Amino acid sequence: MTEPYSATVKSRIKDNPYFFGMYFLFLILGYFILLNINKGDCVIYFNDMRGTYLDDVFRFFSSLGEGIQFAVFLIIAGVFRIKYLFNGLMIYFIPGIVSQLMKNIFKIPRPKAFFEGSDLVTYVDGFELFSHNSFPSGHTTSGFAIFLFLSLITPYKPLGIFYFVMALLVGISRVYLVQHFLIDVYFGSMVGVFAGMLTYNYIENNPKISSSKWYNFSIYEAKFKTKI
Repeated sequence: MTEPYSATVKSRIKDNPYFFGMYFLFLILGYFILLNINKGDCVIYFNDMRGTYLDDVFRFFSSLGEGIQFAVFLIIAGVFRIKYLFNGLMIYFIPGIVSQLMKNIFKIPRPKAFFEGSDLVTYVDGFELFSHNSFPSGHTTSGFAIFLFLSLITPYKPLGIFYFVMALLVGISRVYLVQHFLIDVYFGSMVGVFAGMLTYNYIENNPKISSSKWYNFSIYEAKFKTKI
């Protein structure tokens, strides 16, 4: 008999204690930080750390939230099993759509508009800045969704710590680059993790999808293993 939907979500969380343990700790710490700081404080804090080396580092981590590297990974993984390509795409796009809908509902100004006319922050040369639709951070949503997916499909679960740190650095990069506030990153991570988790769980628990031939098809096995 199939487990109830909510119970299966809990079991997947229990099966990935390293990623979710770190993430829930982040939610707790982030909550208390947000209660005790002003809106632009984190932007100013990371801005004070500005330097050429860190500019390049955080440019890289920001790019991870754009999904280009993830797309390459999914294409390669899809060769071994179509389910990885399909799940990865759904976990990337569905939280992203939710994030974009929220942006257009709330329409909160970004740090560029918030700090306009002040000399409290400086900007990374050549990095395009936006002024609107700050909440939540779309890059952070994508980053957490991507690394959640990797945590779910990776057999060696302690790697969840690494995946969480990578996702967190995507979020931090958005504050460092003066694109988002901490609250945007905080809620962006929630959209990525919870919408991503529900998406993955729905697909895996849907017998019409999970038991279908196309979902479990392997190009690698069809093209290479059959010839051995």
